[in-house]
Amino acid sequence: MSSESYIPVIITGKIKGKDELVQQYNDLLHSIPELYQQNYEHYQHLRSDFMTIKTPEPKLDLAVEWAKVSLDKGLVNNPDLGKGLVAGYGVSGKTHRPGFAWFFGGDTFLNSLAINSYGDFETTRQALIILRDNQRHDGKIFHELTQRAALLNCFEDYPYGFYHAETSAFYIIAMHDYLIRSGHIAFLKKSWNSIKMAYHYCLTADEDHDGLMENSAAGLASMEVGEILVQNRIDVYLAAIWLQALRCMIELSEVFSETQLRKKCQQQFEKGYQSFLEIFVDEKKKQFNFALLTNGDKISDPTVWQCQFHYSLI
Repeated sequence: MSSESYIPVIITGKIKGKDELVQQYNDLLHSIPELYQQNYEHYQHLRSDFMTIKTPEPKLDLAVEWAKVSLDKGLVNNPDLGKGLVAGYGVSGKTHRPGFAWFFGGDTFLNSLAINSYGDFETTRQALIILRDNQRHDGKIFHELTQRAALLNCFEDYPYGFYHAETSAFYIIAMHDYLIRSGHIAFLKKSWNSIKMAYHYCLTADEDHDGLMENSAAGLASMEVGEILVQNRIDVYLAAIWLQALRCMIELSEVFSETQLRKKCQQQFEKGYQSFLEIFVDEKKKQFNFALLTNGDKISDPTVWQCQFHYSLI
């Protein structure tokens, strides 16, 4: 075998019978050269048409290229659900589900910030569309969607799809980042009603009217397990995400000439910011608190969600 030889490995599946499965296998088998060429051109495009860096450290430059590949491989085209970003890949082992190869809202938003930074706006747009098109009737954005959701009443029969609180606020941030990075106003115009629905949902999660969303109303954020989970009223992650979403709504309202909405978002931000300072800033320890419990106790234990701060940061 020469060094230029390659062996194709075909993995295919169908749910509609053996005949279609065999036909799909044969179609793929006879399309190997074309598929190989498409993949080659795809990664050439990823390498050359988006942002690259050139520094005195070649390993750093190469690491950025592999990071682009890693993010790019998260885009999955599900024939029943559409395209979206999954949270990663991993084996199931003996006791776990296959490693997060589902569509996840929070992971999509985090990764979209990186994808936008190197200029692949088409991937971000596809990932945002599947979240927008599966938005709940009250405006909440889903947390997770299994690849086989088309075969289930995924959102109706199971509680996991909308478990998390921060996804609706993070959706606003991701839409805003897409706009300022890409300048593609048409997509934001088409999504503006959806963005406002997400914003209005977030307002309903501020049950004590202090300007901040509460985990106790909207769901999980930085914690999914632990003793204080059921007592958690609001954690620092959800509070910070919501304040940033409000800042984005202020700018988006200006873009779409919605003066009253902009004024309301500004007022909400100012109220929420003051509440954030009162709840989360521990001046004596010079750190942020982690969470406020339903009984009024503040949890100051250091976690990965906090950082030491200087007064200039607040």
